[in-house]
Amino acid sequence: MVTLLPVVRREMRVAARRRTTFLVRFVGAVSAVLLGGAFLLPAAIPGVAGASGRLLLQILGTLALILTLVAGPLLTADCISRERREGTLGFLFLTDLNGLDVVAGKFAALALVPIHGLLAALPVAALTLCLGGVTAAEFWAVQLVLFNTLFLSLAIGIWVSSLVSDDRQALGTALALVAAVTLVPGVAGATIQALLPHSEWTLVRIAGPAGILETAFDSGTRTGSSYFLFGLLFQHGLAWCFLATSALI
Repeated sequence: MVTLLPVVRREMRVAARRRTTFLVRFVGAVSAVLLGGAFLLPAAIPGVAGASGRLLLQILGTLALILTLVAGPLLTADCISRERREGTLGFLFLTDLNGLDVVAGKFAALALVPIHGLLAALPVAALTLCLGGVTAAEFWAVQLVLFNTLFLSLAIGIWVSSLVSDDRQALGTALALVAAVTLVPGVAGATIQALLPHSEWTLVRIAGPAGILETAFDSGTRTGSSYFLFGLLFQHGLAWCFLATSALI
């Protein structure tokens, strides 16, 4: 803890000064405003029915989920492997730093940019509550899924970066692993449910981020809430496993 907090503070200060941080926040806010405006514009025309807030939240949530899944590997897949290639990783451990300090510092710095992007789009997503068709529980459930998915994708990228030295191989491996974590549970759950329609295979499907996002819109019910919490905790625990393994490596 003595060395952990100074490293995290330094990395976050450096990341906060980068132009990329401001650019991502600006682009995320503008994109959300344009998409939200496209949905709100028909409601201002007499005789034209506006789109429901549920549809807008589903579109925003799906696009944000894809971006969070891709952002993790793009930002973190080469964060530790670059230090190894340049020969600077060994110098870090000549000090009082350990694996946890390095992983926590890299994670804090690289997570700042995509988190700013999600926060910039949050006010536009909140307009879905005014449009109707969305409950407060569903809205916040979707936001939890997005931030949790970002946490998982960043953790996967750091884990791959701790194992692979080549930058292209690290990026390809991280993207493939994120795709597997996302698609395999959904495909497996849908296939088994098609073969055994009377069986409960929702737990298999919600083991992936896409399944959890779909379940978030049913989180207002008792059954949907149970499935949602199970999937969210499973993904969160999986991310911590990747980070802990990266620190050990």
